[in-house]
Amino acid sequence: MASDNLTRTVVSILGQEYRLKGTEPEPYVKRLAAYVDAKLRQIVQKNPHLPLGKAAVMAAILIADEYHKLQEDYEGLMRLIEEEKRGRGGVAPP
Repeated sequence: MASDNLTRTVVSILGQEYRLKGTEPEPYVKRLAAYVDAKLRQIVQKNPHLPLGKAAVMAAILIADEYHKLQEDYEGLMRLIEEEKRGRGGVAPP
């Protein structure tokens, strides 16, 4: 059965427990939750009267921004690697 491979993890975000189910290992899920918790706490600390829903949307936008910047950096590095390979006739350095 496919559900046999699911990991169940309990995490806390802003003091509220969430029971998550997925295929990723528990330590990884806990790291993700801790990251989201830290982002939310950062926003709530700067804007204490902001409703939780809006804080969550702001955290999602910040995380999406980080992701897209890292993706652009990665793609730029991959282009540089390909250019370097072509410049050496396709032979990787020893």
